[in-house]
Amino acid sequence: MYFHPNWFFLSVILLLLSGCSGFNDPPTIGESEKMQHLFQQANELPPESVIVRRTHYARPQNRPKIFRGNSGHGVILLHGFIGSPFEVMELVPKLQQKGFTALLPWMYRFGGDTESASGASLADWRQSLLDAIDLLARECDEISLVGFSLGGGLMVDYLLRTAEQEGKNPVHKIVLVAPYCRNYMFGGRALASLTSLFTSSLPLSTLYSISHHGDLMVPASYPEYFNKDLPLQAVSTIFDLGDALESSSVGIKSSSPVLALLSEKDAVVDAGQTTKFLHHHFADLSIINYPSEKEIRHQILIRDTNPYLQESLNTIVSFLAD
Repeated sequence: MYFHPNWFFLSVILLLLSGCSGFNDPPTIGESEKMQHLFQQANELPPESVIVRRTHYARPQNRPKIFRGNSGHGVILLHGFIGSPFEVMELVPKLQQKGFTALLPWMYRFGGDTESASGASLADWRQSLLDAIDLLARECDEISLVGFSLGGGLMVDYLLRTAEQEGKNPVHKIVLVAPYCRNYMFGGRALASLTSLFTSSLPLSTLYSISHHGDLMVPASYPEYFNKDLPLQAVSTIFDLGDALESSSVGIKSSSPVLALLSEKDAVVDAGQTTKFLHHHFADLSIINYPSEKEIRHQILIRDTNPYLQESLNTIVSFLAD
């Protein structure tokens, strides 16, 4: 996930005025038991692999997972900001039905304590994806990518950085789900830095209680699968990624086949701005833009925030399988 600065900083101001105290508890929604059952079906990852050895930051339920198939086609599912594999798990049963191997890496330093998340750098996030690609390339003949929010932004970053490097991109197809592709607010980095002078993090449950923002409902309701606090230093690192996308992608157009899922109801990622960015940089691009009346929030791959989830999942798997 990623926080749109306009309402984010308004919530921050209200939170600071409130003394950072908690308000009403966020709603409890019912995905935990189902996810725990799916997690139990995961196969073992090689203990010597880098993505396993770096998991000491993450809680056990948030560590990387692999579900092996028999088709020779592997798919990397990368979660969003301060999240974990939980955010993309709904895709796994659909991929298993088609024989895909699904690898759910963990974005380094998330899914654990706030101090670890605050220490995350853009290099850490990029390396999470590179290590996952390296691992899956050892097991599968073909690799595709599915990235949600920040995970999608890192995949865009990867594609644009390898677009002009022949033989450097082993990826077959890419699915971007509400991807973060650019900085939307002038001065956002300065505002994040200013806020960090007062506090290093903000409780997600309190932010949700103040704003009642639908795009915060999932992370606030499942603290076991997300960082429970918003690490402000990591928010600043998001702007580093936005700057990198702006600077490294000038004049670059990737030929990789891309499917993007966006929603006009998403207040985290601007569907219009993202559409323009993707059209500018991808030659083989398909976009599904859900209208506001469908009430699909930022968390497109979570049942409680997407009433058309099965349709979305089927669209993604059909694109990957064709």
